[in-house]
Amino acid sequence: MEQRRGFLSRDAPQTALTVLRVAIGIFLIFKGVGKLAWFADASILDARLNGWLQNATVLNEWYLQAVIPAVPIFARLVPLGELAGGLALVCGVWTRPVAALAFFMVLNFHVATASIFEYAFLGDGTGLPLLGALVALAIAGPVSGLEAVLRRSLGWDRARGAPAGAGGSREVRAHR
Repeated sequence: MEQRRGFLSRDAPQTALTVLRVAIGIFLIFKGVGKLAWFADASILDARLNGWLQNATVLNEWYLQAVIPAVPIFARLVPLGELAGGLALVCGVWTRPVAALAFFMVLNFHVATASIFEYAFLGDGTGLPLLGALVALAIAGPVSGLEAVLRRSLGWDRARGAPAGAGGSREVRAHR
């Protein structure tokens, strides 16, 4: 049987996840760059959170009241998390934990703004599509990038953590 190349090859799902991982990584980097001023001036985040508090619903008011006292910490953690997480995703390092943490960062934003409780959330590109993509990356893990290269070069199977040739998932797929 002839092996297909390009978009229809057996590697197409891995290629698709790589494109998704890199695109989300770049997105997070640019979000983090847009918040670099927060490092020097936490009042920027404080003003934003207090603005959301003025229009808060019952569903997110408690959350904002819990977060606002920690603004000096979050003003540094948020841009740092977005920059470091984006860079890790672009490079393909720690894909699972980074995607999971990014999921919760994005979810926190949507809870704080109360947008997650609105119908428009379903059509917002930074809402459900981004959260779904981050879950997909967290499930898929290291299919490419530095982490996958290191795993292959060390002979460790991605799915089972067993040495290659010890009955890992790649061998099972190859014999189907």
